Amino acid sequence: MKRLFKNKVLAFVIALMMIASTFPMGIFSVSATTVQGEAIKTADDFAAMEPNGTYYLANSITLTETYSQQFTGKFNGNGETITVSAPIFGAIMNATVENFTVTSDSAVTLTADGGIVCSKAGGNTTLRNITNNVSLQSANTVKVAGIVGDFVSDTTATITIDGCVNTGSITGAMRAGGIACGATDMAATCDVNIKNCKNTGAISSSKSGGIICLGYYFTGKLILENCENSGAVTSGDIAGGIVSHVGQVVTGVTITGCRNSGAVTSTKGKKQAGGIIGLCQISDLSISDCFNSGDIQNTITTQNATCGGIAGTVVGVVMERCGNTGNVTSTANAGGVLGSLTGSSIIKYCYNTGAAEATSVRAAGIVGDANNSATIITGCYNSGTISGVRKYQTGEIFGATLIPGITCDNTVSSPTGTSDQITNNYIKGEADYATTFTDDDLASGKLAFDMNADIGNTVYYQNVNDGGATKDDHPVTDPTHGYVFKHTDNELYSLAFYTYNGGSVRLDGENSGLRFSTAVNKADYDLLASKGVTMSFGTLITPNDYLKVVLGGGYEFTKAGLANLNTENPYLDVTPTGEGTAVFMAPRGSNDEDNYYFHGSISGIKTKNYEWDYSAIGYVSINGTEVYSADYATTNIAYIANLALEDTSADYTDGEEAILRGYLLQD
Repeated sequence: MKRLFKNKVLAFVIALMMIASTFPMGIFSVSATTVQGEAIKTADDFAAMEPNGTYYLANSITLTETYSQQFTGKFNGNGETITVSAPIFGAIMNATVENFTVTSDSAVTLTADGGIVCSKAGGNTTLRNITNNVSLQSANTVKVAGIVGDFVSDTTATITIDGCVNTGSITGAMRAGGIACGATDMAATCDVNIKNCKNTGAISSSKSGGIICLGYYFTGKLILENCENSGAVTSGDIAGGIVSHVGQVVTGVTITGCRNSGAVTSTKGKKQAGGIIGLCQISDLSISDCFNSGDIQNTITTQNATCGGIAGTVVGVVMERCGNTGNVTSTANAGGVLGSLTGSSIIKYCYNTGAAEATSVRAAGIVGDANNSATIITGCYNSGTISGVRKYQTGEIFGATLIPGITCDNTVSSPTGTSDQITNNYIKGEADYATTFTDDDLASGKLAFDMNADIGNTVYYQNVNDGGATKDDHPVTDPTHGYVFKHTDNELYSLAFYTYNGGSVRLDGENSGLRFSTAVNKADYDLLASKGVTMSFGTLITPNDYLKVVLGGGYEFTKAGLANLNTENPYLDVTPTGEGTAVFMAPRGSNDEDNYYFHGSISGIKTKNYEWDYSAIGYVSINGTEVYSADYATTNIAYIANLALEDTSADYTDGEEAILRGYLLQD
């Protein structure tokens, strides 16, 4: 049930009133991040570091040479800036490198493969909170990237890249990535987890990816979470807004909550381009909650090529809640969501509003070429214009297909027939396998309402109120938009609300506890209240261990789902008191003029249990029907206190700071 939308993070620290806790407690290990080790003040200090030492930057420095040894220690940039004319590290192994910005007086030309932070990374290494503002180009080198070049490892390990940003343009001879180039020429046994990373620079090479170019030679899993690309990605071969190409030895790929808004272009025939991924050659691929708004195209008109709003070509995929609004142009296959698939796949709750055009073969709103008999497409809609030369292999949901019951031949103008594998799909045209909707249905919220009714769950959201949250002209799967419902006047309305993925702790020292917050769009609430819509609010709070059992059993984070636990008092149901807007209270430090807030709190947490994780979800009862936030929060007292202490903009009194430090794990 939980979705990953990284812009919904709350770490306010608030003095608050708590309710009593009746839950059992446990201990989780969470400790504060503090600056440790030996201070680095000059380039000479940096060059003299022991490979396995612990260091931090005491001030900004300028480096003209790369650290000469393989670094296996810890380096904390402490928020300072490093001005460079060459990569900072050559190789790092089982290291932690974090918290600094890289800049240069001009573009840097790399004379060897790599990234500006390090050429190679391996072992259990973490690269975190690093921003590169340097434009990079290669001089007869194969690989170049904003943060790290290759992944290398001869033992099972996990390489983590978290919260890194690239703003510089990256130009490579063969392969280029905004954050990482990837395991490309050397075998590596490792998992790679890239999360919360962002690229805004233009990426150009033979193979190009906005975040990572290739997951190719490493034996392990590639996980991409909450990454964004807005830079133009241009490739002479395979191009992807997030990742270009995943090869056959990778054991699994998971892409969640990623977005691309940059133009993605391949300039070579018979190649692929995708808003999220260009080409994946393994069937263990999962893509969820990903969105593309950039235009995707292959500029070669004389040779077959495949392009898709989310993915170019995949062997097999489970894809859920993905959407495309960009235009897709190709020769052989153009798919608003997916260009082509060759293996068993499930496409659920995806949509396309962009134009999909195939200049020589087939096109479709969802899947251009569904070339596998086991493919399932359900709960999807298309409103984009579809244009393919082979009209009998062109359709609003899919083009050419082997799906049983569906016929593609040259005697009909589009695929015909029905199939129990193609269900609950909606199109603007007419077809046996889909339901027709109108432009008014698309804009009014009726399509979202009808599709949710068919699916039996809230999947599509849309802001539809006049005078409410900014209106959407079509349904989306982003749950920060409005829940669509019918009032007693039979009119459609929407209410946007979401639980922040974070929490707050007390600063008055009287009691320990956590408070969770849910935002409700002010304009929506005020409009609905004026229409006589009955609304009440609440927050469910439960130990995260309880929630894991519930979700693992196939239930949802709701009262009904938690009731399946074989335990007494499986959750707290916290309802604010008061009438109308009196139930709302803004968090301390918030100047949010767009939202009201309601809260749920738990108190009486003992000192030894400050690391115990709790989960919370807000809900709204609308005319007696309970609707739950699509996002929920999981956190603990120690983690929130640590975030507060790391916030350099906060102005705490000595007493408040002492209270926060008292919440941290004491070594």
